[in-house]
Amino acid sequence: MGLGPADMRPVLAENAREHLLRIMLGWKGDDIAEIPAKPVMALVPDTVAAIKDGNLEPVATGLETFLKTYVFGCKPDEFLQMDAAQWLADTQTRPAAYLRGIKAKNWQDLGAVPALSLPEMQRDILLERLQMDGFCACPDWQGTPRETGPFARQKNHPLVLSQGAGLLARL
Repeated sequence: MGLGPADMRPVLAENAREHLLRIMLGWKGDDIAEIPAKPVMALVPDTVAAIKDGNLEPVATGLETFLKTYVFGCKPDEFLQMDAAQWLADTQTRPAAYLRGIKAKNWQDLGAVPALSLPEMQRDILLERLQMDGFCACPDWQGTPRETGPFARQKNHPLVLSQGAGLLARL
């Protein structure tokens, strides 16, 4: 019995909330307005209520507006099409200011190592590896640590290709 797409909506809302909270609490930008906590904290309960009502449109629209105003400076789908350097130079949001600070201090390459991800493997081999002690905490392939998760899935993204596996690409 697995989770279907409808069952994942509260999980996705919680994921968005946790990412936004991390940005709110840890990403500081000079003279940039703070990101309001109330709409971020309401994401999960609002999503659950909207699922019960059968209308997610207000939550989706509210999240898009929030992201445009406080995170990306444009609609999320527009952000995905933008050149990262141009966005960084032109955008007046707290995340953009924080990332500009990283670049101004020349910290963008901190921690840069070759971004090696796990190779494609058969399901039974992957399941066997997942059962191994310590694999989830420190995944490796043939004794070499490997990237997993979002960074590995985005290894061919232009930002990762241009910046490598340093701090800027990870943020």
